[in-house]
Amino acid sequence: MRARAPASDSASLAVGEVRETLTRLFAPTEEKPLDQPHVGLDASSGHSDSHRTISRVPAADRDHVLVERAAAGDLDAFAELVRAYEHRVASVLYRLLDDYRDVEEATQDVFVQAWRNLGRFRGDAQLFTWLYRIAVNEALMRRRRKRPDVQELDERVPAPPDPEPGLQDLLVRELTALPFEYRAAVVLRDVEGLTNAEVAEALGVSVAAAKSRVHRGRMQIRDALARWETD
Repeated sequence: MRARAPASDSASLAVGEVRETLTRLFAPTEEKPLDQPHVGLDASSGHSDSHRTISRVPAADRDHVLVERAAAGDLDAFAELVRAYEHRVASVLYRLLDDYRDVEEATQDVFVQAWRNLGRFRGDAQLFTWLYRIAVNEALMRRRRKRPDVQELDERVPAPPDPEPGLQDLLVRELTALPFEYRAAVVLRDVEGLTNAEVAEALGVSVAAAKSRVHRGRMQIRDALARWETD
């Protein structure tokens, strides 16, 4: 166990460690958060060579090309979008929903909504922030319909072995206890690694409001982390 800061310095020290600690313990892994792929697309139309053509497009233009083709009805192009962003969307839902059994269905619903609304995507923001916004709204809607079941939470949050026993459980509890708007902001900023501007875009709020939500969420987690530091 590392040396503890004096009690008078503990809270201020913990403020600077909140993001680092969350990132270290809950950073997305390369593996999917669920055992099975979440989204299946009907391939009855047959695969064309479009995915190989798209793969040669520079990364910066890939999403624009895929969205244009998908909006025109190209299922292969939309399947490329799903493959590119399925894990990231599921990762966010995994941390916003209190029952991991809902994640697969919610992920599918996000992409169904994306497919139906591709024509509304303006292209002035990055595609993943638009998808995150759909995902956050989907999670919020599901939470309002269903009483949270926190019993499944420890199984639901994938993380490396806890190097400091008790810390991971503490952070899981505190993250879950945050009001939804703070929880979503902290997950997007500190777990998924979005910038403040991207968090704002995904949540549909101003940058100032996004920063405020992140800060308030961190402050609540900080207080618990400070107590853990001094125990």
